[in-house]
Amino acid sequence: LLKVKIVVPLTCHTNELAHRLITAHNLPCYLLGKLQASLKEFVSSTLCQLQVDKAEQSIHHLKQFGPDVIKDISDHWCKCLQDEVAHWSDHSNKRNAVQSIQLDNGQSVAQVYHALIHSPAMEAILQLEYTYASVVKEIVKQRNTELEQFEIQHQQQLEIAIQSGIASDRKVSRLAAQHMEELQFKNAKWNSTLSDLMENQKREFYAWMVRVYNSMVENNGVPTERTLSMPHSIVATLSRAAPDSHLNHESNNHVDNRMEESFTIYLGTQKKTMHNIRLMIGHPLDLCRSAYTGSIGSGIGPPPQRIQTALSLYSSTLNGLILLVDDKPNCYTGIKNEFAMICEESSEFHFLSHPEQLHHIRRSIQKSQSTRAKRQDSEDNDIDSLEIFWDEDDDSVVLALGDFYSTHHSNLSDIHVVYHLVVNDDVKSDRLPNRHPILTGLRNALNTAASNDVTTITIPLLLVNEMTEEMTISWCVKRAELIFKCVKGFMMENEMWSNNQACIVQFLIPKGISEEMFNTFTGMLPGIFRMAAALNLSTTA
Repeated sequence: LLKVKIVVPLTCHTNELAHRLITAHNLPCYLLGKLQASLKEFVSSTLCQLQVDKAEQSIHHLKQFGPDVIKDISDHWCKCLQDEVAHWSDHSNKRNAVQSIQLDNGQSVAQVYHALIHSPAMEAILQLEYTYASVVKEIVKQRNTELEQFEIQHQQQLEIAIQSGIASDRKVSRLAAQHMEELQFKNAKWNSTLSDLMENQKREFYAWMVRVYNSMVENNGVPTERTLSMPHSIVATLSRAAPDSHLNHESNNHVDNRMEESFTIYLGTQKKTMHNIRLMIGHPLDLCRSAYTGSIGSGIGPPPQRIQTALSLYSSTLNGLILLVDDKPNCYTGIKNEFAMICEESSEFHFLSHPEQLHHIRRSIQKSQSTRAKRQDSEDNDIDSLEIFWDEDDDSVVLALGDFYSTHHSNLSDIHVVYHLVVNDDVKSDRLPNRHPILTGLRNALNTAASNDVTTITIPLLLVNEMTEEMTISWCVKRAELIFKCVKGFMMENEMWSNNQACIVQFLIPKGISEEMFNTFTGMLPGIFRMAAALNLSTTA
């Protein structure tokens, strides 16, 4: 019989303690599941009993005072509890502003927005969204500037402490830990500021939208000029902004004249369906960045791509993008960090924010992986001795090669749905077999897009976002031919591509490709796809 002294409350997780006991006492590994469950139950019951005993001691000690002192203490804690509940209740109401809106005619918020965006109020809606985004961008710019200066200052302090030789290693480590704590505190403060600002904008935007919609219903489809005016908070913000402020002079350095060419193709033999294929040079995130130029109130309208994105938000003609990412959805690195920063530059009025969507995706992946593991273990083991527990506090998720997850957005320039496809260094290899997990994942993503009203899908032609030195001309030609043929096969085998609605497949070529290589890619298409015959219109005498 093994007896171990356990101090409650624990300083580590019960799962970690179980692993330590297994290792320290050479226990059989098949006891891990039951040991974790027993430890969890023991620690929970013991901690509960300790809290009960402590509460009884506090009550016994409190009885020694008079009723006036007891009343003062209870009033104090009642006030603290009321303030806490009121604070979080207001925060919850802000987050649920979309669901709390009630219309007299039973219309949903999506139907209201769809009606307004296809009415004379369209320009006012897009202008208001742009104004909100400008305010958020200004806050993000201030945050980035302060954090950058803060890190530079701390780096200088560390260099001085190390070069002086007076501070010991322990003091230097303590100084670095203090800097990290301060940086985390500043990050939390700015994130809270941004979150509150976005929630206030969302609540204000929907209240404004409902007011305009009701005015439009009462005036035979034409809203009044008074209801189309901007909310008071926006007017006050613009009035406080300096003439040369970022709010009034928004510039865009990402818009350029990209090289592109379009083709019309036919799929099928008996029942032919017509689709469009477009080759263009650019970066995937260029389709996501805001394309607004000019200043607020300058009379310059929103760009055409943003108008089209807003018009088709609640429709059956959505725009999708295949974004190549790594296997860790909980880590913001590389292109995922850049994409998250783009999503952070404006408020999301129609869906959950990007971090919230990723949180739900990670939880769903964890649950599904835990369920699969339990099912596999039950099939492989006759005895129910090995159990797998899903820990809600564990945020680490690793996806398999070829897996993908989707996020939905209304604040991007050209994209509604982003399919995050997991890839690795295999995309740079010379040989990529047809049954490779990356190509299988691409096929599954295209099938999912076709089944969910995504009629315009953008695919990286070479399965890379940027060109490198090892990507030779022959490598580019082979990779482009492989993707062209695979996409054609995916389109022909999916019946959703055989309907009467024409779809657009955009092949995105990384920047740095020469014009000759671009012409080579365009010359490959007639040999792979069936092109529409060109009409020669000529007059005869």
